[in-house]
Order: sequence, then C-alpha cells, then structure tokens
Amino acid sequence: MNDSWDALRGPARLWEAAGWSIEVRGDELAAISWEGRPVLRSIRAVVRDEDWNTAETVVERVVERIVERIVETEAEVATLTLHIRAEGFGAQLHGLLEVRAEPGALTVRLRLETPTPYRTNRTGLVALHSPALAGTPMTVEHQNGTAEQRVFPMSVAPHQPAADIEGLAWQHEGLAIRMRFAGDLFEMEDQRNWTDASYKTYNRPLSLPFPYLLDAASAVEQEIAVTVASVDQRSATTELAATQRRRPGAGDPSPIELGQVTLFPALDVGASTAPDPAPAASVRAEAVLVELDLGTNSWQAALQRAGGQRAGGQRAGEQRAGGQNIPLDVRITADAGADLAPVVSALRNRAVARIAVFDAQTHVTERQATASLRRLLRNAGMTVPVLSGARSHFTELNREQSRLPTDTDGVTFAITPLFHSGSTYQLVESIPMQRLVAEDAVRIAGGRPVHIGPVTLRSRFNNVATATATAAGTATATADLMASTETNLVAGYGATLTGLADARQQAEPLAAWLVASAIACAIPGVESLTYFEQWGERGLLLADGTPTPGLAAFDVLQSLRGKSIVSGRTGDDLVWAIVTGDNETVVVANLDTVPRTVSLSAGISENVTIPPESWKRVRGR
Repeated sequence: MNDSWDALRGPARLWEAAGWSIEVRGDELAAISWEGRPVLRSIRAVVRDEDWNTAETVVERVVERIVERIVETEAEVATLTLHIRAEGFGAQLHGLLEVRAEPGALTVRLRLETPTPYRTNRTGLVALHSPALAGTPMTVEHQNGTAEQRVFPMSVAPHQPAADIEGLAWQHEGLAIRMRFAGDLFEMEDQRNWTDASYKTYNRPLSLPFPYLLDAASAVEQEIAVTVASVDQRSATTELAATQRRRPGAGDPSPIELGQVTLFPALDVGASTAPDPAPAASVRAEAVLVELDLGTNSWQAALQRAGGQRAGGQRAGEQRAGGQNIPLDVRITADAGADLAPVVSALRNRAVARIAVFDAQTHVTERQATASLRRLLRNAGMTVPVLSGARSHFTELNREQSRLPTDTDGVTFAITPLFHSGSTYQLVESIPMQRLVAEDAVRIAGGRPVHIGPVTLRSRFNNVATATATAAGTATATADLMASTETNLVAGYGATLTGLADARQQAEPLAAWLVASAIACAIPGVESLTYFEQWGERGLLLADGTPTPGLAAFDVLQSLRGKSIVSGRTGDDLVWAIVTGDNETVVVANLDTVPRTVSLSAGISENVTIPPESWKRVRGR
C-alpha cells in the first residue's frame, strides 16, 4: 500500500566528485554540498506551460566521466550528464543537463530544444536555497554591474526578496558561497509561501510578459556556476544545528523539547467532491467544510449532500448517518457583484459553524462581497462568524493582507504542499513550513482566530491558470463541468473536476503525515484545522466507505479537541510529538525512512520508538 509513497519519492543515488556531493533524484540535483557542508537544496530544469502546469522531466540516460585528475591534490574534475526530455502539457522539449565538478567550483549547464513552437511561462534552471538561511545577509549582483545587500527573509516574504539577479553571494556554515547566472535574468521568491522548504532563484522575471513562445529554431541555454571557499567561522551554534540535523545512530534517542501550552484545535473534514452515490459510512468531525461555486449549476446539490440540516428531534451539530447534521463551514466562490441571497436563503435551516465568500478571480475575500454577505446574514437573523482570507494558498493571504477585510471574525487559508513538485520529499519537507505559515497567519490575524484549511495534498484548482480552470493535465470540457446539476452530483464537482487526486491519499504513511501536519499547525491562535475530504479519491474513506489509513489518525486527533497540549519536534524536523497537559496521552509521528527513538521532556520518563513512516499513540504515565 506504500508503493505510491515510495515511488513518488523517486529513485535517488549519490554522486560524489572533486569534494562535491549531490543526491541525484531523477532529474533533480539535490542536497548539494561541498566537503560535507550544505551549499544548495537543489538545482533542476523546469518546463511550465501557459497555465503554470509543470511538465514531467524524464531522464533517458546518465553519463559520468572523469575528465581530469589533479595529481598534486589527488582531486579530480568530473562531469555528470543527464539526457532529459520534458513531456506532458504539450511539451516536447529534449536536451542535456550537464554538471561539471572541480575543487571549489560546480557548474550546471542546460540546453533544451523543441521540435515545435511551445508556449511557456517558464522554461529553464531554478536553484533552491535552504530555509536555514533565514536571516542570513546576501549580496545581490545586478546586470548593470552594481550590487546591493539584502537578507534571506525571516518571516515569509510576500514578494520577491531579490530581483535582477546576475549573481548571489552569502556565507553559511563556514563557507563563502557565490553563484553566477547566465542565459537569462533571474529573480528570487520565498517558496515557503506554498509550504515548500526553500527560497527559489528562478529564470525569467515575472515582470516580463508571459506566456512567451519558444521557437523551434532556437534552443534554451542557461548556466549556473557555484564557487565555494572555506572561511572557517562556524560558530558553536552552527555546529550544534548541524549536529541536530544529522540522523542519530540506530537506537540512539533524539530529544524533543516540548513547547508552549495551547488548546488543541477543532478538527474538521472537507465535504466530498466525488461523484454520487455517497457511502453509508461517515467521518466524525467538528464541522464539514463545503465549497460552493456559484459559477456552476451544482452548488445547491453540493450543499444538500454536505448536510447541516436542523432535523426535528436532534440538536444542530449532532451526527447521524452520512454526517448530515454536522455543522457546515461554508466557503462561497462568486464573481464580483454576484447575488449571494440565494445561498444565505439556502442556509437558513442549516447549522453553520462559519462562512466566507471568495472572489472567483482573485481567490481572496474582497471587502464589498464580505460586507454584502454580512448584511444578508443579519437580515436573515443568522449569527454566523464571517471569515476573511484566501481559498488558494497562504501566498495570497500574505500578499493581499493589506486589502482584506479587517473586521471579520477570523482568518483562513488553504495548504497544498504539492503545488510546485509532486515528490514525497516535498510532502515531508512541507511539515516544518506549515508550522511557519501558521505562525505568520496568526500574526496577520492580529488576535482573530485562524482557521487552516482545506489541507489537501494537491491543489483543488489552478489559481494561477491563464487559460483554463480545468484539471491539470486533462481536457475537461465545459459540458463536463456542468454535468452535475442542482439535484445530483453524477459527475462530482469542485476539486474532482478542477484539481488532481494523489495516490498517496490511501498510503499507510499518510497517517503519519496527517499527525505531523496537525501537530505543526496546532499552535496558539489556530482554532480549527480541516483535512482532505469525507470520501472518494481525496477522502478519509474510499468511495465504498472503506476507511483509509488516515482515518484512524484523524479519529485520535479528534479525541484531543479542546485539551491542553504541548508539542515539539526533533532537530531534523522528521519526528513530531504532542503530549496532553496531564501527560496522559502522547502521539508521535515519524516521517523518517528508518525507525526512530525519541526522548520527551514534560515528565514522560520512557523513550518512545516509532517504526519508519508511521505514528503511534501511547499512554504517558
């Protein structure tokens, strides 16, 4: 059942030459280090179509050569050449990604050709920098020969930390590192906005027009050159950080220092967007988050199936078969100026936990629509918390915070860790970044409660599409989008038609990932977390009602609702733990590929050992 989890991690091999070490993960040159010291998270070639969908890069052949041996130093100059092709989303590009390693210098060259013209938003090299660089000064060299001093941002930067980049220089862990870029103009963005564990320096500034056309008669040729020199200034703090990142030996316990006390938030689930029929089994949750797109003809059916009816003889919020009486967290999507009265009318006899309205184009809550929604609710005699925020990613909440309504009853945003890359590495590395964006969201909220979700593996829709809003990689026609009606969901709706499912949704390790994610996001100021969907390809249940591995973890986390908890993680961010305030319950998630033993503060005397990619609930005392 873990085949998808492991397969999407991708094959990896270590390439070492001239003091350099690179983990080759398919087409990605990852974990680039010099003499054991980290230099870059990765360098890779990307091909993105006019809707920002990323074509798959296939490695057809790998060639290694030692081109020179330096007798005096016993060093060598070596090359690694990846013969690659990009496929999918209309791409037919092919070419070479060549790495040249020599003492203190690493050069990566890309050459891509296309047999037919190709419309792209970005094609070329990108370099990823570690989030451990936060707060580190950097020198940015520009095309005109000038340079300026900048800093890798501490808080998640809403906009580009550096632009017009021809060169970058910084110091980290005793190394002076310098990069030079050729073949295009580069700029940097803070990918932690999307819970990626990186800052990204990429080709072609967003200020230039896109999409642009790659001509069949020309080639994309780019180069990134890296030089390093030891400055022997690694502090005791840096040495400690490096030690904490190293995996302990077999059986050696990793310490987890548990942090501040908070109350565990409500745990909610997304309404299923899968086609009818719904299974008889249901997911027990505090609320069901249902997304109602007023631009479709199926929003009434989606609301009806999500439930929330106030039934005679039952209290609002009391669960019955199918989850019909669980309160609803309603998220409306509508064009500017759309009439929201029909939605409010449809909600009058339903239990509603909270509500928000998002603009269909900007994907954030606009002031005018939010004011209209509040007025309609008031006129209908409904007292419902109204949220502001973004339905897409933390990115839009971060970038648009100055224009969002500030008088709302809470703030919300979604998390989609596989937006830029589909690898399992990306999924695991997003967890500490989720803690970071949760902390920044609490700061932005300014005392208002934060509601995180939906949290889904892949995007529910493409919020940056320039041409269509259909599912990435499909040719879904308008007729298909309208197949479901006001009274049935024969084709499903929402994410089923506009997003991608992921095979890891049913994998055993997803349960550990869910636990780690909830621990990362359960901080003071966060009031609710919403995960996945009730049933279907994106569900905690399969379409026939069979539980997925994630359901058991979800139920255990549900039992912590409102309890006083403390949480923490190991220094490498791979093991996460939560302990109830009475030390009675301990839940630990291990995202590592090997068994891990952890020692916990807060009165837990025995070490806890967790198998690889799994989770465990134990009694604390």
